[in-house]
Amino acid sequence: MADTVPLLDALERLSDDLDRTIARGRAATPSQGLYEVLADEARGIARRLDEAARGKCRTPSNPPRYVSADGSKAAW
Repeated sequence: MADTVPLLDALERLSDDLDRTIARGRAATPSQGLYEVLADEARGIARRLDEAARGKCRTPSNPPRYVSADGSKAAW
């Protein structure tokens, strides 16, 4: 096994980012503005976690031409 695993490295960096976000929240005076900033930071961390695990979002290479309204049928 390799010395470093990219996913684990990304998780470690994200863990540090989350710790900093939590520390900022604990050190500050609670306010609506603070909650919004912390929520934005948490969403950014979650997005980067998803990208680390799944890769960046890409345009589908072969999307269907038709998808039924209920999503149960598709045609290429």
